[in-house]
Amino acid sequence: MDYNAIIRLKEIISKNPEKAAELEKLTAKIKRGESTGDTLKDFEIMHCSLDLLQGKTPIVDIASKLKVDEPVLLVHQHEEPLVYYMFPHRENDRTIIKTDLKLGILKSGLEAKIQGEYASILVIPTGKHVLNYSGREWEQKEGDLTLNWMDMFYLNNDLGDAFGINVRETNDHVRDQSIKIYAGREVEEYFTKGKVLDTSYVDALKMLGHEAPEKFKSAWEKKRSGDTYNLIFRLEGLVSKYNSLVKQIEKINKRAVGSDAMYASYQDEQELNHTQESIKSQLLDAVKLELYKEDKVLEFETPGKSIDVRKYITALCKQHGVKI
Repeated sequence: MDYNAIIRLKEIISKNPEKAAELEKLTAKIKRGESTGDTLKDFEIMHCSLDLLQGKTPIVDIASKLKVDEPVLLVHQHEEPLVYYMFPHRENDRTIIKTDLKLGILKSGLEAKIQGEYASILVIPTGKHVLNYSGREWEQKEGDLTLNWMDMFYLNNDLGDAFGINVRETNDHVRDQSIKIYAGREVEEYFTKGKVLDTSYVDALKMLGHEAPEKFKSAWEKKRSGDTYNLIFRLEGLVSKYNSLVKQIEKINKRAVGSDAMYASYQDEQELNHTQESIKSQLLDAVKLELYKEDKVLEFETPGKSIDVRKYITALCKQHGVKI
């Protein structure tokens, strides 16, 4: 907690001395192992006293909006120093805000585990969840979503634009954080940026075995169709180049005489290897998209040209040694 927060805490306590004294007594009892009879309330008293003094009930509010079988999203924003890669040791007063996401499907109500003053945690029972570090691909993780007592300092703190850069004093080494919890329709709204839908939400829900809202599925299918067409188009260009190089090398080898021919063949073989690596890279993307299962025929602008996606990707994977 920084200096300004401590000053603010003192001001709030001075305005609510009786309530502050009551909370202090309750906190002492809970630390000794006693309970109000409600573990969520115990956790709130121990770790959210500042909110309680202002008439807020953050834990109760979280519990009230969670519904079984609906998505729950934890959004963790944190400041990191903005590194100048050309001058990594250069001191600067800029920080960039990064955003990590954890998404799960609620299995039962919010729980609090009181394990001492500095080991208590809030548990959002999801069984498993998916994690996204600063815009990377979603990763599946086992276990519930949890918040520890330290997270309460940053609950609903606002850092502003998740992709902004904050200018700070060079001697201020305190890095701010924010933790926000979204549930149900709020999660859907989070992945809706104006008229643009973040289709990675569909991928995340698929990993959790949960059906995505219809509008997200439609947007995902549209994006997938475009991605499929572009990938096949790139593959067609690379395959055409690859086949042309194979024929060219065969011709050179048939009439190879002297060092010039050998040098020409070497250059072409290097280019052939590079092209094949590019093909494999595209095929790995195709496998990730599961295009080897795609029962679709793509029609191209060239009259009469069409490609059966499933057969095309399967044959190329076999030819270039890419595992399906």
